[in-house]
Amino acid sequence: VGSIVWDVGLFLAQYLDTLPRPFPKGHFHGKRVLEIGSGTGLVGLTIGLLGAAEVTLTDRMEVMELLKSNVAENAALCKGSIQAVEFNWTSSVEHLRCPFDVVVCSDLVYDVDAFQALLDAFKRTGDERTEYILGYRKRTSDEAEFFT
Repeated sequence: VGSIVWDVGLFLAQYLDTLPRPFPKGHFHGKRVLEIGSGTGLVGLTIGLLGAAEVTLTDRMEVMELLKSNVAENAALCKGSIQAVEFNWTSSVEHLRCPFDVVVCSDLVYDVDAFQALLDAFKRTGDERTEYILGYRKRTSDEAEFFT
């Protein structure tokens, strides 16, 4: 699943880049941003292009070769530093230098059995000041449970 640009990721990247609200121009400047479940890295790379000081794109080991390649191909276009790091939602966050100013993810809310692990990952990578941006596409009624 991590080697495909999903519709929600494409939409979220375009949304962050083109809409003035709720993300006005310069919104990401100077911020440390974590993308959880980056896949191809489209959303995180877009945030890097929008001026984030530091972007950390994460995914499972199986996806890292593609993700690291995409970061290497596009890093020079980004305003700040950008890196791809392996992160499983249940693994340690010590290597991530938490908390982040912004945690973003797209199209990760589709497996009811993984909801708690994703919520725990949010808690461990942010704090009370962290802004969370989730791209989401409703597929089943079970997914509403994640947001309650």
